[in-house]
Amino acid sequence: MRVNFNGTDIYFEIVNSGSAMVEKPVPKPTVFALHGGLGLDHGYLRPGLDPLADIARIVYVDLRGQGRSGRPSLETCTLEQMADDVVDLAVMLDVERPIILGHSAGGFVAMKAAVRHPELVGGLILAGTVPTLKRSEGEKDPADPKLSDRASAEALAAAERYYTTPLTPRTVEDFFTHVRPLYAAQHYVDSVTKLMSLSTVEFKMLQHFRNNLMPTYDVREALSAVRCPTLVLSGSYDWVCPPSAGRDIASRIKGSEYVEFTNSGHFFFSEEPQTFQTTASKFLKGFAEAFTEEMA
Repeated sequence: MRVNFNGTDIYFEIVNSGSAMVEKPVPKPTVFALHGGLGLDHGYLRPGLDPLADIARIVYVDLRGQGRSGRPSLETCTLEQMADDVVDLAVMLDVERPIILGHSAGGFVAMKAAVRHPELVGGLILAGTVPTLKRSEGEKDPADPKLSDRASAEALAAAERYYTTPLTPRTVEDFFTHVRPLYAAQHYVDSVTKLMSLSTVEFKMLQHFRNNLMPTYDVREALSAVRCPTLVLSGSYDWVCPPSAGRDIASRIKGSEYVEFTNSGHFFFSEEPQTFQTTASKFLKGFAEAFTEEMA
């Protein structure tokens, strides 16, 4: 489904609707699910998040410039504009107090949305994400996992080229082949390629994100203003968005909850699906009950 606003088409898919059947009917909360990348689309989220449709309505969004959404000028593809797009979509769909689930760089957008629209965002699920990419060496936790702990020389070379030289289709292909499987814990490495095949890749957005958005991204100081219920999730083997970053986010958002998946890397919703379902369901049910009591 596509809608046109803010100068482009935004593609989204809705999974399930209606009320959750418990002791008494409770309206299902609505979760807007935002993919990472940036430069991907929502497809890789579906296997891990679709089961939540039993207790929530899931709205998967392809952020502007990616997936099946439009291709506006890259100058308009800022984290702030993407955040506004998501909130405006929630308003258009008449969703009151949406929960925004952001994975990886989708978490950057989710946090921006909560900071920019505190009166409209009802809750956050921040999955495998970080509050900044500008941490100094002294700010990093030596206990965090590192790519060098498990990567081959070939993978380390591919990562070096990807992060330090101008992106080309070849450097991206090499990175995806040799490094991206290592985003997951060891037991799931062989499944990453299949999972990520569910998403398309937009090369121009990858370039734009790497060159223009990553260097300036930092919401650390702004997070103290976030007051909505927040669940922060990290994987113990995630070297991309390490556990210390998740704990940092949780420490800055008053009343937030932090959960770490001890057998997972970056894709814990698919690496430890049962634990993820239990954790996310508990948060969503609590949110729905509190919202129902508030409206009574």
